[in-house]
Amino acid sequence: WSIRAIDDWIEWSGRRPRKEAVASACRVLAKRYRGQELIMMVTKVLNIPAHYNNDAIQDQLDEDSDVSAYTYEKAVYTESINALHKNGLYEEADQLYAEGVASGHLPWAVMPSSGGGGEHKQLRLDLHGMSAAVAHSAVRVSLEKEIMGPAQMAQPGDNIRARDVMIVT
Repeated sequence: WSIRAIDDWIEWSGRRPRKEAVASACRVLAKRYRGQELIMMVTKVLNIPAHYNNDAIQDQLDEDSDVSAYTYEKAVYTESINALHKNGLYEEADQLYAEGVASGHLPWAVMPSSGGGGEHKQLRLDLHGMSAAVAHSAVRVSLEKEIMGPAQMAQPGDNIRARDVMIVT
């Protein structure tokens, strides 16, 4: 019924549902371990172009950087990741985090390397401003990418050096 309600709203109005309605549907789906259906619903909702009813609201969003930093997209990604994480659906939460980062709506946790030459650079993850669930996915996705990147390029017998990891909370 959660998916049907969201689908009906989209069909009848042609607009995005309220983020609170999407968050509620995400909580229901995650509680019932319907992670892939949740991901498909979030993807569908976020593929609908944004419409603003009132130019004054948009002007206020443009002027107030604190408000505009928390966009509809970021809210939907964050709430859906929180719901998935709360119900132990970590793989699905990680998938949504990676999609949110790829689309530019969630911050990538990996901080750029600074100075210090050599092969043994430290991996730095910045989790500022992330909920616990989003931070959990950020760490998992970042470490997976770090491990899989060199491992995919390694030849048999290559020595893949371990890197230190600094997590800034």
